Amino acid sequence: MRFVFGLIWLIFMFESVTAQTTITTTPGSWNTSGNWNNGVPADGGTATVSHNMTLNKNLNINNGNYTVTDAGKITDPSGGTDYNIDVRGTGTFTVSGNVVIGGDLEVRNFGVFTLKGCDTMIVDGDVRFSNFAEVTIESCAVLYINGNLDIRNDNTTQLDGNVVVVGDLTSRNSAVIIGTGNLQTNGEIDIRNSSSIFGSTSPCSPGPCDYGTGSGLPIVLLDFSVSRISCQKIELKWVTGSEVNNDYFTVESSTDGKNFSAIARVNGAGNSSSTINYSYLLEVENELMYFRLTQTDYNGAKEVFDIIALKPQNGLNCHSVLTAKAYPNPGNGNSLTLMVNGLSEGASEIRINDLNGAILYEERISGYGSKELKVNLLHPLKTGIYFLTLINGEKSTSIKYIVVN
Repeated sequence: MRFVFGLIWLIFMFESVTAQTTITTTPGSWNTSGNWNNGVPADGGTATVSHNMTLNKNLNINNGNYTVTDAGKITDPSGGTDYNIDVRGTGTFTVSGNVVIGGDLEVRNFGVFTLKGCDTMIVDGDVRFSNFAEVTIESCAVLYINGNLDIRNDNTTQLDGNVVVVGDLTSRNSAVIIGTGNLQTNGEIDIRNSSSIFGSTSPCSPGPCDYGTGSGLPIVLLDFSVSRISCQKIELKWVTGSEVNNDYFTVESSTDGKNFSAIARVNGAGNSSSTINYSYLLEVENELMYFRLTQTDYNGAKEVFDIIALKPQNGLNCHSVLTAKAYPNPGNGNSLTLMVNGLSEGASEIRINDLNGAILYEERISGYGSKELKVNLLHPLKTGIYFLTLINGEKSTSIKYIVVN
């Protein structure tokens, strides 16, 4: 009897673990327990991702329920191990944020995958939907596949958004794509054995191929980001996977996230099936800013992409007023330390003059924000009063420096 109760207890504990529910608490590595409120998600558990998580393991969503919220993101950094996502059994994977993986995506054996409206998933490997998988790509959503797409064995895909396949597409054994979206491939499409794509049973070879009732993507935007590179300068970067009739991009900014103004126009590539990197440098204050990207076709049609935010960066001393303080002061005339605040970008100059205006010391420096400088005088100063001047662009400041030998 004790054995029976022990077995029941073990089964209960196993089900409790596999049914674990956990939510991200901080951004970081997926497999770090401290980034979740209830530990790293179990394969059969429930997980909610609301932070930027770096994938460092394969995800096996077997009878579990994983959700990436609007605030969440899963990234598999390039250059390392390529990780896969496998959804099967009664497993459910719902993406409302953005997901980038270096490996494969597989949805099989009644697994459920939903890519919500206007969100993006990029798969650098192959994608396979099979064996009664339930796949939904909502309107405005983009599934971008750098490898091949294989759908087969009584599988139905509801495609109201866009799927772009860099490689080939194979559809077999009653695999059906329906909806109001669009499917594009660079390679060929092979359709057999009662399969169809938007009602068509006709293959396409050689590529590129285009199926669907919706309009294809003028561009596939793989990434759009902003980072601060100095006190008063930021860099906006974006990457496209393909472009069709792309005339130009408009970079827009806002201080409230609602009212945007155009700040730059960057020419597009026209037509391209390769990855293209764009960037734009901009001088702004260290404050909360919002940015968005608008793409315009040769025919004037536009597409507006999601807004990104740049928060103020702590630790930057971006004073607009230039100040300097020397110590020790009075000093010995051999060396001194100069604490500077409010440096703007570009070269600056330190000068030491006597009371008659003669320049006794001169040095060029670089840096921005706050800086501590060690000044060693090649020719010691005699006892007396001097003026130390700091020149930074159009700004300058002078302080009295006293020498006592």
